[in-house]
Amino acid sequence: MEIKIRHIKNNNLSWEKIIQSDKGDYLLAERIFHTILRHFFLHKKTTLLTIQPQKYSLGYELAQYKEFKVNKKNILINEVSDCGDELLKDIAQSEEFKRTLLIMIYNVSEVGTTLISDIMSLVSSPSYSSSSLHSTMFAYCEDDGDSLYLYNSSLTLNGLETLISELL
Repeated sequence: MEIKIRHIKNNNLSWEKIIQSDKGDYLLAERIFHTILRHFFLHKKTTLLTIQPQKYSLGYELAQYKEFKVNKKNILINEVSDCGDELLKDIAQSEEFKRTLLIMIYNVSEVGTTLISDIMSLVSSPSYSSSSLHSTMFAYCEDDGDSLYLYNSSLTLNGLETLISELL
């Protein structure tokens, strides 16, 4: 199993960590990603962006949500004022997060359609660039949950290694 964590700043890869594991621990990626998400989002204002939500989507289980269309896709937005550990665990384990359908946005006062459109464009085309993306911290998974992308976070490679050392 290969787990990747990529840190992107100003649309450039600043570092990448690849973790090789042959222990057969299929939940290792979820535990690592949960630990990283806790580091950034625990007890913080967080926006959850669900693309093409289904009736079983995690966002529908939360108290308040907004639905609208951006780039001809249905979008579900949850503004979470205090992101708890159970929610972070649910996110790390969710199929939507693993399939790039749930994106976490850190502490933005208001997430508008322009920012959502920019994030969706970046996710589908990594070379996409927009000034609104250079100052917004967000996270999402790819590769069926084996790769975590962190945009514009303050995490360093050494900080990551310290953060996840007891999981490896």
